Amino acid sequence: MAFSFKDFAATATVIEETRLKSSFGLLLYNEPGVDKFVDLKLEVLRDDRVVGSVSIKAVEVEEGESSARRCFVTLPISEIDDEQVLTLRITMVVSSSE
Repeated sequence: MAFSFKDFAATATVIEETRLKSSFGLLLYNEPGVDKFVDLKLEVLRDDRVVGSVSIKAVEVEEGESSARRCFVTLPISEIDDEQVLTLRITMVVSSSE
């Protein structure tokens, strides 16, 4: 019984001179079998340091179905420059509803 991302999208908008609002859209898919619950954690890293994070708890994805979620992270612009690459780390914990 597999569980996966079916789609993922990210956008960013400057909301003030000092902050950047990042939006993440996720489409989760659960193959037929058993309903699942998913805890998600998205972390934006600069080097090995977390500069922003968001968690989504207990997303229910029924068997053979998809579930869409959107979340937001506000980052300080001081953490972003043209020479530094940011990394997005996604952690999922999947459990069955049984």
